[in-house]
Amino acid sequence: MALAGALSLAACGGGGETIGIVGSVKGFLGGAVTDEPRAALVARDILSAGGTAADAAVALYFTLAVTYPSAASLGGGGVCVVNDPKLGRSEALDFIARAPAAPGIAATPANARGMYALYAKYGKLRWEQLLSTSETLARFGTPVSRALAVELAAAWPALSRDPAARALFGRADGTPLGEGDLLVQRDLATLLAHLRSRGPGDLYIGPLGRRFIAAAQDVGASLSFEDMRDTLPAWRPTVPVNVGDVRLHFASPPAVAGLVEAEILGAVAPRWRRAPAEERPHLLAEAMLRVARDRQRWQAPDLTVNASIIELVGERHLAGLMADYRADRRSPADGLQAGSAAPPDAPATTGFVVADREGMAVACTVTAYERFGLGRLVPGMGVLLAAAPDNAARTPAFLGPVIGLRDRTDVVFAAAAGSGPAAMGALAGVALATLVDERRLEAALDAPRFYYPGPGGALLVEAGAATRLPGLGALGYTVTETPPLGRVNAVFCPDGLLSRSNTCQFFPDRRGFGLAGFGG
Repeated sequence: MALAGALSLAACGGGGETIGIVGSVKGFLGGAVTDEPRAALVARDILSAGGTAADAAVALYFTLAVTYPSAASLGGGGVCVVNDPKLGRSEALDFIARAPAAPGIAATPANARGMYALYAKYGKLRWEQLLSTSETLARFGTPVSRALAVELAAAWPALSRDPAARALFGRADGTPLGEGDLLVQRDLATLLAHLRSRGPGDLYIGPLGRRFIAAAQDVGASLSFEDMRDTLPAWRPTVPVNVGDVRLHFASPPAVAGLVEAEILGAVAPRWRRAPAEERPHLLAEAMLRVARDRQRWQAPDLTVNASIIELVGERHLAGLMADYRADRRSPADGLQAGSAAPPDAPATTGFVVADREGMAVACTVTAYERFGLGRLVPGMGVLLAAAPDNAARTPAFLGPVIGLRDRTDVVFAAAAGSGPAAMGALAGVALATLVDERRLEAALDAPRFYYPGPGGALLVEAGAATRLPGLGALGYTVTETPPLGRVNAVFCPDGLLSRSNTCQFFPDRRGFGLAGFGG
């Protein structure tokens, strides 16, 4: 009887909630925001079952591996930032997909181990429950979302060259699957069943891993058992910077986007509130330029940092970056190494954010380095291999999720940006609009975006947005219109996540086709 009572208590949360049963938790759940709608709904279900933000993030990621493999394939990797209010701790999780020891075209898969590391430290529900929905969606099929349909259409000329990928993602007439078409991935479902029942260890150090390596080598990968075995996630300190009374925690290098974002925000924030509205685009552009120059000094070719990170985000250094700032003219975009400006868009990246009712938040960015990675399926595994990083066009440098805290533990802001270098400035702009201007998150996300320096020193402005950014031409900028810049998925809680209030705002970036799933 005592044992039965203990088991009953263990299965129940406060107020008679049954942990693990979807819909059991009532009231404020928290929420999730991501680029693909089904994944957001799966995360919401995990939160309604009493799962932590980490549980929901894991379930969300594995769903993306099925429903949005263009960026979230199991063949890739990424980074997360996590805040645990109970321990008063924020930290970054590095599970970047790295190049194998032998030169090759494919990266070493890291996402499965990364998600397990997140679960092992911060999860509460059973691991099997977190993967069950993704396995079911892969085995029995799921309708292609608009988000995936757009990705398939864009990548089809390259993706269709692989017979297995063409058969999986294409129609009988040779065109790619469209919105609403059923996508069935039985090989991937079998792999997910192994991960669900045995954990990821079998993929990295067991018989499943040896079969995966042999199959990957059949399609040109140079992966070895040692590459898989040595793919180990690492917990790292965050990169901190203050914006008003909010302390932002960014992912740390080699995901250098976090340090870049921290420098941009730290350089701009002291001037932002007193700057006239018409000056602010110029102010932000100038900070982007100065940080780009500074980055050339402190970033090594392997994405390590040749300086003290704490000094780089310190007030003295940031003030020095802006010391010669002029409100009435732009600085010339010289001093940048030839070819140092990467293409502004990198669609092979996706970011998601999850927050729970207990105040925990998780923000992650994952990538395959190219849209659908190499475009090659590992035979019998259903996994798209990620391209090997080269730290140039294919780079983990642009992975930069962030969590912002007030009073050291209470989450106010969390965001994850995808789509390359332009997303770093986009995230900074959203943070300034919400945390300093106190605008609603939806309006902050919809604001016009720009990227500077673009090719040849041009200021890249989203098509149709130039009229909303008046005066830039008069300051000396060469303005060039461009497709949408970056995607930022975010959560903003003006009163703090711990208040469990209806002031929390969960919004996906409308430049994509994502969804926010929340309750309360």
